[in-house]
Amino acid sequence: MKKILSKNKINFDIVGYIVPMDRDKGGNILQLGIETDDFVKYVIIDKKVEKRLAPYIGQKIKVTGNISDEYLDERQVLIVNDFRIIR
Repeated sequence: MKKILSKNKINFDIVGYIVPMDRDKGGNILQLGIETDDFVKYVIIDKKVEKRLAPYIGQKIKVTGNISDEYLDERQVLIVNDFRIIR
């Protein structure tokens, strides 16, 4: 993984799907993120949030949080403050 750059944040709500962003050679998920309907991907760096979201991989979600101007492996970082699974 590359270093995270900068620390500015912008408040937002977004709807997308919980998706694996990175896997190890054995296929185990290393990083989760959100992918929107227009294929924009945001990486989640908070491991506690990832743990809470893991059971919902592939499901639609509404996230309230911040889009940081930080990037991790060329993906914009998502800081999740709250989320709701959309059924």
